[in-house]
Amino acid sequence: MHARNVRLATLLNSRVRNSAGEDLGKIEDVVIDAETGSIRYAILSFNGVGGMGDKLFPVPWSYYRSEFPLDRSMWIPTVGS
Repeated sequence: MHARNVRLATLLNSRVRNSAGEDLGKIEDVVIDAETGSIRYAILSFNGVGGMGDKLFPVPWSYYRSEFPLDRSMWIPTVGS
């Protein structure tokens, strides 16, 4: 597999951190554009305890960045700080 290709199974449940390294939650799901096959949104889950009371928010994929090889952590710039 090409070094920039990432399996969906690797993305799901990856931790999301902001640029300050603070834990924001995890990637719960993704939304894919049916025409292009590209990821449109990653659904971010946070503030839940043991899977209960999680809040889900779609975050545009363009907001995410990561270093390769992927270490199961994704980072997102702080938005609206």
